[in-house]
Amino acid sequence: MIVEVHTKEDIKNIVLDAVRDALANFQPVKVSTPDDFLTKEDVAAMLQMSKSGIDSLRRRGQLKPYRIGASVRFKRSEIMTMLNRTNGRKQEAA
Repeated sequence: MIVEVHTKEDIKNIVLDAVRDALANFQPVKVSTPDDFLTKEDVAAMLQMSKSGIDSLRRRGQLKPYRIGASVRFKRSEIMTMLNRTNGRKQEAA
């Protein structure tokens, strides 16, 4: 049985090298959760509408805005629910 003996400095260098390698290969992943907040532009693209159309839906109470600082955002989960309801109506009409 062979036992390698490492000094404290050896272990420190091994760990530092491993951390450097991990950081060099790190790739951030954007995970989309249902409660992500979207901009008006994002919502307009999802609903295939103009930004003024989004403002109209907001004024009529069909879209609930959330203030985050000075910005207005919309919950992705609420937009997805709206899309599902709209798609359901289109299928019933066909």
